[in-house]
Amino acid sequence: MASKVLQWFLIGEFILLKWLESRGILVVDWERLTLGLVENGNKALEEAVTLLESFVELGTFGASFVVGFWIVNKLKA
Repeated sequence: MASKVLQWFLIGEFILLKWLESRGILVVDWERLTLGLVENGNKALEEAVTLLESFVELGTFGASFVVGFWIVNKLKA
C-alpha cells in the first residue's frame, strides 16, 4: 500500500513540476534532478547504435571481400 501511495505521489509531483515549468513559474534542472541518468542513457544509446553500424559496415566489407575472392577464383579456373 505504501509503495502505491509513493508511486502516485511521485507521479503527481512530476506533473506539478512540468506544469509549473510550462507556465514559466519554475525552472527545473532535469539533468541535476536525475543525477545525469537521462544524459548517460542517451549516450549509451548513441554508442550502441554506433557499434551496430560498425558491425554492419564490417559485415558488408567482409562479405564483399569474400565474394571478390570467390569471383577471382572462379574466373581463374
